[in-house]
Amino acid sequence: TEGGDYSGMTRASIAHVLSRAGLMKNQPGMTLPYLLSSPKPISYPRWAVNQGWQGRVVLAIEVLIEGSVGRYKVMRSTGHPSLDRAAIKAVQSWKFHPAIKDGKPIATCIEIPVTFELTRE
Repeated sequence: TEGGDYSGMTRASIAHVLSRAGLMKNQPGMTLPYLLSSPKPISYPRWAVNQGWQGRVVLAIEVLIEGSVGRYKVMRSTGHPSLDRAAIKAVQSWKFHPAIKDGKPIATCIEIPVTFELTRE
C-alpha cells in the first residue's frame, strides 16, 4: 500500500519511542501518552508518488493536557518537503490520552516516526 506507516503506534510502542528517544522515562506515578484510536492512513502526496519519493520523517510533537498536538519540529526529514508536510498535517489531527503524573494530565513531548514507502500491489 501507499502511505505513511504508523500502524504500530500503540500505547506500548509510544512508550518505547519515548524511552528510546530519551524524552521521557517511565517514572513512579506516571503514565505515558498514547493514541486514543488508530489514526487514518496518511495521504501520500501524488507528486511524491509520481517522482518515486520515499523516506522516513521523525517528528517531535508536544502532546497537550487535553490530548491534542501542540508544537512540533521535524527532527529528521525525509529529504522531501512534501512528504514531511503530509506527515505533519496528519499528526496534527491525532488525539492522544495525555501523560498522567500523580493523577493529573501533563503536557509532554514525544517523537513520532512516519515512513513513506511505495510498494507494488
